[in-house]
Amino acid sequence: MLLRYAVCAIALFASQPLLAQTAPTPASRFYVGLQAGFHRYLIDYPGRYNEITVLPAHLVAGYQAMPRLALQLGASYRHEQHTYGSTASPLPGEPGRRMEEDHWTTDVPLSVRYSLTRQPEKRLQFDLTGGITLVYSRWLSQTTTGKDGVIIGSERIDSKVMDPYLTVGAGLRYGFSPRLALTFDAQVNKLTLTVRTAPALALLRYPSVGLGLRYRLR
Repeated sequence: MLLRYAVCAIALFASQPLLAQTAPTPASRFYVGLQAGFHRYLIDYPGRYNEITVLPAHLVAGYQAMPRLALQLGASYRHEQHTYGSTASPLPGEPGRRMEEDHWTTDVPLSVRYSLTRQPEKRLQFDLTGGITLVYSRWLSQTTTGKDGVIIGSERIDSKVMDPYLTVGAGLRYGFSPRLALTFDAQVNKLTLTVRTAPALALLRYPSVGLGLRYRLR
């Protein structure tokens, strides 16, 4: 009798590793993604305003807090350079001006995604999105004035701002597998502060659109 119990106990103990190996591994709540598109903002520099488009790549990372609720953080960056005019005199005795501009812009959206689809296992999911986007932008302008081949003056302006924007919109996801999904988001961005140079512009809303892939981590 004791031998029979011992054999049963050994068999049960030996089967535990096998059961552990065949048990399904729970999916991670964390995901990462990459989108191609554009984010457009009204930038309120001191003394002037500008409309900036951040493109083409947007990185995202998120946490699936509940089956229908996720928290998501994103980041985009763009550097633009422009040159206008020339220091060469357009006419004898007339001054010429050359303006060189640099724009550096980084946006960091923090948003909540809520799925309108009641069944999380469905391939096609529709989301509502909303949150706050912090935008840091720097504008560096160098204006050089020349006359008859001689530089007679220069002016340098260096402006930096960081403002919050209200971001709301909608998105959809199509799952190719439990981990990989195609994503599309369309949102609008509104500056939450009063535009110093033109207060009426604070009412304007600017679009953001992105198409990409999302991967759920192991």
